[in-house]
Amino acid sequence: MTVADDGINANYNALLTSVEHRFAHSYTFLANYTWSKCLGIAPVTSLGNPGVVQNPNNVRGDYGPCTYDVPQLVNVSVVYLSKLTGSGLFSHLLSNWNLAPLVRYQSGLPVNPITGTDNSLTGVNNDRPDVVSNQNTYTNAPHGLFYQYVNPKLYTANPRGTYGDAGHNSLRGPGYFDIDVALAREFHIKERLTLVARGEAFNVLNHPNFGLPNGNIASSSFGQITTALDPRILQGSMKLVF
Repeated sequence: MTVADDGINANYNALLTSVEHRFAHSYTFLANYTWSKCLGIAPVTSLGNPGVVQNPNNVRGDYGPCTYDVPQLVNVSVVYLSKLTGSGLFSHLLSNWNLAPLVRYQSGLPVNPITGTDNSLTGVNNDRPDVVSNQNTYTNAPHGLFYQYVNPKLYTANPRGTYGDAGHNSLRGPGYFDIDVALAREFHIKERLTLVARGEAFNVLNHPNFGLPNGNIASSSFGQITTALDPRILQGSMKLVF
């Protein structure tokens, strides 16, 4: 028998601060910081979730961070137009370039610990484990692919006929840091002929950003991070406008 309940909800609260310098003295600057919290009950906080809770008799037991909860988010962008005085070749080549770096940092996303079994006998296979006391949540091991991010001794499977006491989305993956840079200039060849050159570097520092750890304690790779996001990507283009 399937029981439906439309009484679940989520809430979002945030503090947003911004600093802006409008274009003057050859540059513009914009920085913002968001401190936020998104909380709710599992079916409305998990993108792609089939809409089930661990314990049908305790819906509030699945109250926790949204899957897309990002407590800290920082964005900084600058656009600078180079201007050199003089009439020489050096000044001509290095003037009128638009340099635009973009810096982004955000906290890691939540991860839901599960057992991979149906010890609760609910038939939905959505059990969470029990938390083992006196265990650190994370290993603090050096970051890299196939490294143990979450302590493998943190959880144990819930006994048959019971529900685990681990919170919904109670784990969190590593944060994200990235710097992108764009460089562009227009070369006016003739009155109606302009060459636009542009170069872009994504993750210009080639900073490693990793995926989320495996939250299934039945898996041999539980707590491990086995994926990484894009490395440095460079691209360039030239466009003739007439």
